[in-house]
Amino acid sequence: MGKSTGSHLSEKQAWFATTLWTQVAAASDPEQTRGFEALESLSKQYWYPLYAFARQKGYPREDARDLVQGFFEKLLSHSYLAQANPNRGRFRSFLLGAFKHYMLNQRMKDRAQKRGGGRIVVSLDDPDVEERFVAESANSNNPEREYDRRWAKTLLEGVMDNLRSHWETQGRLKEFG
Repeated sequence: MGKSTGSHLSEKQAWFATTLWTQVAAASDPEQTRGFEALESLSKQYWYPLYAFARQKGYPREDARDLVQGFFEKLLSHSYLAQANPNRGRFRSFLLGAFKHYMLNQRMKDRAQKRGGGRIVVSLDDPDVEERFVAESANSNNPEREYDRRWAKTLLEGVMDNLRSHWETQGRLKEFG
């Protein structure tokens, strides 16, 4: 279902949908209302898995936050989302590959630049993300596998939130419990 390009999904399918390519296409134009909403959704879905990936690669918490924030800024400001192609594979694989490339470029820039470098950092992340990372105790030696696992967990959390909301609107929240 991750490569679905259909414009209409049933409510049940939407709960379990992975990244929709129509959402990626919409997010590549954040000037449009739908594009901004799609971009916000993608950012929420992928921020933590990318953060956890950077932490597992050995980056300290603040550096990992800065990397993810900088990556999203670059992704958006340079229209890189338009390069994502469903014929080449999954969006999360595209995003992870792009993030790895970004991390490498940043490492090279940081080595060449004096400490501080005049960068301005704007916080876009969840302040509790480090506690979440520590609580999950990243014991894996495979950051790519952990990225996929955390992405799936974030997706499932969203599904459960949608289900809870649905049951609540039906007046049947006690049955959901």
